[in-house]
Amino acid sequence: MKTGLAICAFIVATVTGLSVLELREPIDIATDATHPDKLLRVELSDELPDLFIPEGLTASEADFASLSAACDNASSQITEGDEQTQAEHADAVCAALLDALSAGSFEAGFADRLVPPFDLFSDELRLLFRVTLLAVNHRLARLLEEGAHEEADQLARAHFELGRRVFAQNTRLRVRQHGLGLMHAGLTQARQVLQAQSQDEASESAEPTKPEQDLAAWEQAVTTIDTAWREKLDWISSARPNVADLIRVAEEDQDRSFRVYATHQLGYARFECGEPGNQRMIAQAIGRAGESDDPLIRQAARFAQRMNREQFYAATP
Repeated sequence: MKTGLAICAFIVATVTGLSVLELREPIDIATDATHPDKLLRVELSDELPDLFIPEGLTASEADFASLSAACDNASSQITEGDEQTQAEHADAVCAALLDALSAGSFEAGFADRLVPPFDLFSDELRLLFRVTLLAVNHRLARLLEEGAHEEADQLARAHFELGRRVFAQNTRLRVRQHGLGLMHAGLTQARQVLQAQSQDEASESAEPTKPEQDLAAWEQAVTTIDTAWREKLDWISSARPNVADLIRVAEEDQDRSFRVYATHQLGYARFECGEPGNQRMIAQAIGRAGESDDPLIRQAARFAQRMNREQFYAATP
């Protein structure tokens, strides 16, 4: 009898001890990093001036796919060919860029489609935008040497407009980051054209011109978004993110791009934050995401759930 009571007492003590231990498990608590103010969607104002206006809408069937094809055709020649070959391929890419932008708007998600379903990085997309940048820089330099400022300005603004569409018409966060980079590059090129034009005209006016004011407005807008995004991504993509904050972004951020991205990052957090309490939080969040009405959230949840240790070590988040 006494033996039985002793065993029962031991079991009760063990269960109680485990319960207390469970309550004391390290678990992340949400911080000011995900204060509601930090979860607002940072958008481009509708009041920003139009920088790119097609010289005339064309009836061609050119679109983003045709630009992609032109870049693919020029990818090796634009870096390895002789000077004449580089110029020809740069001109072809720039012509495809202008034709595509002048043929009308692109379809929503046009760049998202180049991103693999379970990988947020796309070598194809990176190469496309790198070739576009090289082509625009190559042709822009020749146009400025010739004093063809108007044509150079239109080309720089077209490069910017490509970035604006990439940013505004896609959801994947990494894709939209490419858009920010393209807008920044286009604005820098447009400023280069303005400076060259000012030098040629020997202007002494201290007052900023309308084109300068327009560029300044967009530079401020792009910088504001880039700064806000970098602040959030610094810890979301860190080697050891705060789990509670990561889940809050995945479920409450007003920007769908960040909700999808943070859900995807839960897969990495499974191997980065091994505390039992945090592991339960991650598993529960992935489960909720898997039942989301948003197909991209569900897709990100599948990635997070299926990710294994080999993929974790091989992948670059």
